[in-house]
Amino acid sequence: MRTRGLVAASGRYFLSIRKRFDEAKLEPGIIRENITTAGLNVNGLRQGERLLVGRALFEVSVVCTPCSQLEKVRPGLRRELYGRRGMLCRVIEGGVIRAGDSIVRLAKAALA
Repeated sequence: MRTRGLVAASGRYFLSIRKRFDEAKLEPGIIRENITTAGLNVNGLRQGERLLVGRALFEVSVVCTPCSQLEKVRPGLRRELYGRRGMLCRVIEGGVIRAGDSIVRLAKAALA
């Protein structure tokens, strides 16, 4: 089943990098990420930084540390993705997100 849009209402969302999936030969969604992106250094985002994704506003919370659940996907995957898995973000303002929507890093002035 394909999803046409993700509605970010509340809670935390896991943002990951598409390139990591390609390198690790994984399909998007297999490690339970909500948003997969290309062209953005997700692990370079700073805690507290805000992102506009589609019509939803997120705030970067913490690095998503690989857990033992990844070993169920493939043995050794936890170690393979350590320090490269992605970031957890919390929803500031909910909205619809569609495949292909841009992820906009908000200017520092907008963070205040």
